[in-house]
Amino acid sequence: MAKAMGRRGGRAVLFLIPSIALLLVFNYYPFFSALFHSLFRWDGIGEVSRKDFVGLGHFMKLLSDRDFYIAARNVGILLFFQTLKALTVPLLVAELVFAIRNVRVGYFYRVMFVLPMVVPMVVIILIWRGLYIYETGFINQFLRVADLGEFARSWLADKKTALGAIIFMGFPWVGALPMLLYLAGLMDIPESVVDAAEVDGARGWRRFFHIDLPLLRGQMKLVLVLVIIQTLQQFEVPFILTDGGPGKATMVPGLLMYHYAFRYRQLGYASAIAVYMFLAMLILTNVNMRAMRQKEEA
Repeated sequence: MAKAMGRRGGRAVLFLIPSIALLLVFNYYPFFSALFHSLFRWDGIGEVSRKDFVGLGHFMKLLSDRDFYIAARNVGILLFFQTLKALTVPLLVAELVFAIRNVRVGYFYRVMFVLPMVVPMVVIILIWRGLYIYETGFINQFLRVADLGEFARSWLADKKTALGAIIFMGFPWVGALPMLLYLAGLMDIPESVVDAAEVDGARGWRRFFHIDLPLLRGQMKLVLVLVIIQTLQQFEVPFILTDGGPGKATMVPGLLMYHYAFRYRQLGYASAIAVYMFLAMLILTNVNMRAMRQKEEA
């Protein structure tokens, strides 16, 4: 028996080797490569040498880099609003779908809210860029029809509105993945708990605050971690919509890293930005996990 289990374990390890190898090559190697090259002045061509070694010079330079501070501020604003959106609208939609007692109707609404996930993100960004066009964009056209033409503007070309336009993108902000996580959590709540709450008079908002929210804390923790990682890594949205402009109004660390790496050929400096991004994600994720754990213990 023990020998048979040992053979099964050995086979399992053999099957895991390709996955581990790919993980090392495509995940761990790039990280350690970035960490190594952040210590050198490197243009991405050829190998680094001793004379290119700058130590912590890139990291010290970042602390006084105005563009990096602007990018960090912008991503902080985006993180706040992305977190707010992920913790409110998808949860409300999940509650409404869960309240539907007709199984077929509930399934129909779940499919309708999840269906946009199959659309590539680039397509969604391009659609929103079209909506923001000054002359022919739907938003400005609607304002003109509603006799509010004085509010029409080049939303992505105005420093005052460019970052807000990125935040507004995706309205009404029903994130499919957070909604599914919340809905799965609601469906996993034991009926005995719900029945007991109803007997005690916990219905509607009282049930939401005293039953649903406490029991959805695990899903909320996962959503927060995903939002932190996705927002701090964000690159494609500002890149396609504004390329960080106008000026630096929509610059984020991921896009700044791309500019230094592929426009200015300063891959060492870009690697230092990547390390800072990793540390920010690690710290914020750890703070979120600790805060949620303390609430669960309380």
